[in-house]
Amino acid sequence: MNPFEGYRVTSPYGWRIHPVYKERRFHTGIDLVKSHKAPILAFTDGSVIFAGFAKDGTGLGGMGNVVCVVDKYGHNHVYAHLDSVSVKVGDKVKKGQEVGKQGNTGVSTGSHLHYEVRKKSSPSYGYNSNREAQCFEPTQYLIDFYSKEEKEKVESEDDAQMKLADWEKSLLIDAVKKFSKTNGVDGKPVINSPDTWIKKINDGTITAGEVAILNMAILSRTVK
Repeated sequence: MNPFEGYRVTSPYGWRIHPVYKERRFHTGIDLVKSHKAPILAFTDGSVIFAGFAKDGTGLGGMGNVVCVVDKYGHNHVYAHLDSVSVKVGDKVKKGQEVGKQGNTGVSTGSHLHYEVRKKSSPSYGYNSNREAQCFEPTQYLIDFYSKEEKEKVESEDDAQMKLADWEKSLLIDAVKKFSKTNGVDGKPVINSPDTWIKKINDGTITAGEVAILNMAILSRTVK
């Protein structure tokens, strides 16, 4: 998975010689390029806690026009050096929503997006004088974030109650009755507690995950 597909990486996360100050400094984010004034889209959902030109002493100094978006885990996503901002403080943004335009504001040698994920959002928008400890490595952070989101989505779908048509209920109940009397490879019934399953089906409280379990039990002849 490449969370930065469509961008060209011009400077990765980690130690480097700063292009302006010409000294070894820790780069807390990743520099990404599309084209000047290209729309910059949010990498995650979140709440906007800063949008505008960052002043020195705020924890965002030198970053020019900045948008800060706090995700569901409380981590601060910093979109910096923007030409302009497209959101305001208090906005709820969705992944893929425009937050600004790629720019060259602040301490910058060319049009690009400096993107970082700070471990905290306050004080000073999560700034830490120990720059190595301040941020997550952004590529891996997003890969892990998207993986968690997908897992939660699947679990949510599994927990969703199934709205079965009467004919679907009838077929499922017939299968439960049949395979509660049919032994699997270990000599035990393929489906245990048929009355419990049938009640769930009739009540409409059976979930997508449970239907999947029943189907797997029937197909594989294993005890469930």
